[in-house]
Amino acid sequence: MRLLLSLYRYFMAGGLQMDALRIAQAACQRGHQVVFLTTDWQGPRPALPGLEIRLTPPLRGWGNLSRMAAFAKEVERTRRQESFDHDLAMNRIPDAEFYFAGDECMRRLMRRRKGGWFLRWLPRYRALLAQEKAALLSPRTRRILVISARQKRDFQEEYGLPPEKLLLLPPGMDPGSLPPGRPEERLALRQRERQALGLAPDTRLLLMVASNLRLKGVDRSLAALAALPPREREKCHAVLLGRGAPKEFLSMAEKAGISPARATALPLRPSVGGLYLAADLLLHPARSEGAGSVLVEALSNGLPVLCTEVCGFSPLVSPAGLPPLQEPFRQEQMDGLLREALEHLPAYREKAWEYGSRQDFCQRAESIVRLLEGEECP
Repeated sequence: MRLLLSLYRYFMAGGLQMDALRIAQAACQRGHQVVFLTTDWQGPRPALPGLEIRLTPPLRGWGNLSRMAAFAKEVERTRRQESFDHDLAMNRIPDAEFYFAGDECMRRLMRRRKGGWFLRWLPRYRALLAQEKAALLSPRTRRILVISARQKRDFQEEYGLPPEKLLLLPPGMDPGSLPPGRPEERLALRQRERQALGLAPDTRLLLMVASNLRLKGVDRSLAALAALPPREREKCHAVLLGRGAPKEFLSMAEKAGISPARATALPLRPSVGGLYLAADLLLHPARSEGAGSVLVEALSNGLPVLCTEVCGFSPLVSPAGLPPLQEPFRQEQMDGLLREALEHLPAYREKAWEYGSRQDFCQRAESIVRLLEGEECP
C-alpha cells in the first residue's frame, strides 16, 4: 500500500503530530510506503524504510488560515499527480479519503462559547467553520476518524452525519511512555528524575504538560496551587513540560503567588515516561481538549489525573479515582479537589496504578493501518 499522509505542521510532542508519526511508523513496519506531506518539520526525522518526509514549497498567505488553504491545494495537487492507494488527512482538508478529526467540533464550540453567536460571523471563525464543513461533508470522504465519543456525537448532531461514517478510535498513547515492568526499575527511574530536579523525597511534584498554556488550563492549575494552605503549598513543586519560552510559565507562576523556587519549566522531550513516574499528580484542567493522550499516559504510569470533563478522554479518568471537573468550570471546585487529592495522595496513586496498569492505550495507530488495509477497527 502507498499512503499519502498529510499534516499541516509537525513539531515534537503535539498530540496530533505524535498521532501522525505513529500512524506512519505503524504503516512502514507493516511493509507499506508512506509519503508524509507537511509544510514544516521541527525535530529529528525518523529513518524508516518506506517513509518519505516531504516538505511543500513555501506557502503564500497572510495567516495560518490562508496558508492552510494553500496547503490543502498542495495535498490535492500531490494526490492528482501521483498514485496512492489511500490518503489520510490529519487536518481539515476537503476531499480527503480518510479524515482524522483531531479537533473538537468547531460548530458545537461556537454554540457553547459565550458570545459564540457573534464570533462565528468574524472572518477567522467563518473560515474555520467553512473548512470544518468542507472536510466533513465532502462526498469523496469515506470515513471520519474520531477520538472521543463526545466528538462523534457532536459531529453527528451538528452535521447530520450517518453514524456509520464516523469511526471511534481507541486511545493512542506513545508506547515509549509505558513504565518499566519491574517495580524496582520504576522506583529507580522516579528517584533519578526527582534528583535531577533537585526535589526532596517528600516534595509533591505537580506535573503539567501543555503546548498552549492557557488552552490547557495551566493558569487554572497555578491558581489552585496558590490557593492551598501555606503549609501544604510549600510541600509542592509545579513542573511544566511544554512548548514555548519557560519565562511565560514562570511569569504566570509568579503572578499567582508561587515562589520561583517552587516552579520549573522543562523543554519538550521525545518520551515523558520518567517524568510521569517522578510526579505525584497530573493537572490538566483544559479549556479545550479533543482527547488528551497525556491523560492515559499518566494513568499508565500510575499517576492520578485532575482534568476537566471537556477532555475527550475524561471518561477514562473517572475509574482511576478523581472525578473530572464539571463544566462550566469553577476555580473553587478545582481548588477543593486539589486539596482532596493531596490529602489522600497514596490512595489515589494506588488506584491509578491498579486501573492504568490493566489497560492497553496504545492501539490507535495500528487500528488505523488495519482500516486502510481493509480491516475494520475494533
